[in-house]
Amino acid sequence: MKRSIALAAAFVVTLLWCCALAPANCAAQTWAELSKRMIDDCTKFTKGIKDMTLKIDMSVPSSDGAMTSKSVLYRKGNRFRAEVSMDGMEGSGVPPEMANMKTIVINDGASVWIIAPMLGKSQVPPEEGNKYRGQWTCSDYIPADAQVIGSETIDGRACYVLSVLDASSDVAKLWIDQKDFSLLKMVGKEKEGEAMTALFSDFRKVAGDL
Repeated sequence: MKRSIALAAAFVVTLLWCCALAPANCAAQTWAELSKRMIDDCTKFTKGIKDMTLKIDMSVPSSDGAMTSKSVLYRKGNRFRAEVSMDGMEGSGVPPEMANMKTIVINDGASVWIIAPMLGKSQVPPEEGNKYRGQWTCSDYIPADAQVIGSETIDGRACYVLSVLDASSDVAKLWIDQKDFSLLKMVGKEKEGEAMTALFSDFRKVAGDL
């Protein structure tokens, strides 16, 4: 009996010691708790950003060969400009003059415009234009509703695994770094039996805590 009590006491002491050393892992037991910490951290991060430029290269394999896109996204305040170039579409059935095209999307803070070859310039609803804006900050990938379903390690970084419950989201699962809440992996919802998986790595400091 004394041995059982001693073992139980040792277990409690060990558990308390782990929580003291790693409060992030012990405190975030529910999505409500974790999301609040993520939003608070994201708000602090966002305040340090005045403007941002993103460069994105993407390759999508297909039966006709890989289609590639190169995007340059600029953001200043609530305004943004996106320049998207598509290559490798010659065998996809599009007209030859549109096979290697460049589309420009401009949000001036009040209206959104798309400038595309063959189509000219046209104004579009904000939600349509926002599809081109990319994920600028952590607030873009924090779901409205989710559930913490476990933890995994990606590239040596411990992650929370989230099951996204927001019906309006195209994302099914997220892997979030337990230390700084960086997005390391994302799996989309299945469409026609397929789901997109995105991996994020090579994080670098820009200035200060950013």
